[in-house]
This record gives sequence, structure tokens and C-alpha cells, in this order.
Amino acid sequence: MRTIPTISRRGISVLALVAVSSLFVSCSSASDSSSETKDTVKISASFYPLVEIASRVGGDKVTVVELTPPGEGAHDVQLTAKTLDEMSRSQAVFYISDGFQPDVEKAVASLPSSIVKKDLLPTLSLLNVVEQLQGTEGETDGEVLASGKDPHVWLDPANMIVMTRTVLETLSALQPESATTFTTNANAYISELEELGTEIDTSLKNCASRALVTSHRAFAYLAARAQLQQVA
Repeated sequence: MRTIPTISRRGISVLALVAVSSLFVSCSSASDSSSETKDTVKISASFYPLVEIASRVGGDKVTVVELTPPGEGAHDVQLTAKTLDEMSRSQAVFYISDGFQPDVEKAVASLPSSIVKKDLLPTLSLLNVVEQLQGTEGETDGEVLASGKDPHVWLDPANMIVMTRTVLETLSALQPESATTFTTNANAYISELEELGTEIDTSLKNCASRALVTSHRAFAYLAARAQLQQVA
């Protein structure tokens, strides 16, 4: 009997944390205004993967506000008045553009120039959206960017690494005196992501079946990395 390669429990946990919480955001906002101090950088991040990056790089030097509330899908989030107020008091906002979160993009466009607006999408190489199975009609919200590309970039650890470096650069510019701490934090996180990427590569390369079957076309980046074919 052929043994099916498996990813370790830690690897599955990390990947699941990023993937599942991105589609069905289940984590609460990282902090509220009561925990802020004058020594921390206040950041707004549009949804969980970006919250994860900003929190890991910033550590206790940042306060991160998550714009997508618990239980609400990232693709169709509607920002509340309270969330908009939190955004307006941030020093930087991290988000993904091209129609992924229209309400977030609209809010970002209205922010004053004093707030750093960092769109992480242009730093990445985007994939085309995989065609649906014959007979499938319609599209699920968030499956396709306005440009026709696939938005689910965070499902390849290599893309998470690229975004981590961009966040590092942004935070270091906002608080230069903490740049060494930010760099140390970022390097530690990048090492974890590199280890996860290697684990994906080695664990899935010998699978007899190369099909990744899903009801939501969210896994093209993972499939491309692992040389699998996404079927949706």
C-alpha cells in the first residue's frame, strides 16, 4: 500500500491558521485603543494574514487593528463607523487592492496623506484564476480580482515572506529606533515560513494523485508551489 506523505502537525496548524481564518475570519482584532501607548506604532491591517504579519514583525512595538471583524468573510467586509475611526487614527494601513475588499479600498482612498497606505499586492507575482469545471456557473465573491488574477496570495509561504519584508520596511521607517527589533522579529518569522514551505515541498511531492479538489478556488498558489492541479 502506498504511504501518503503528510505534513507535520505544526505545519498543518500554521497553514490552516492562515488559510481558514482568511476565508472565514475567526480571530478578533489584535488590540483595542485601551492598550495603546505613545511608544507603539498603531497599524490597521485589512484581514487576518496581514494582521499576522504585522503582529509578528511588530511584536510589542505595535498595536494592530484588524479591519475584518470576527465571523465576517474578508471578501465582502463592510467597515463600521468604529472601524473607520480606528483606521483614521492609524499610522499605517496594510491591505490588498484590485477589488479584493472594495470597502477597505474606498476607506483607504479617503485617508489623509499623513497615514502610510501600503498595498501589498504589487510586491507579488499574481496567478491567473483557474477555470471552473464544465457546467459550473457563476463565481464566488473574492475568487477573482478586478484584473482577473487570483487574490489568494497568502497561501504560498513564499508570498508571505515577500509581504513580511515589505511590512518590515514600513514599520522600520515609522519607528527607526525599533528597526533592529523589527528585523529580528521578521527574520524569525521568515525562518518559520521557509521551514513551512520546505515541508510543503517535500511532503507533497510524492503524492500519487496531483489533484487538489475544492469548492472554492482559493488554493492556486499552494497548488502551484506543490505542483498540484486545483480542481474547482
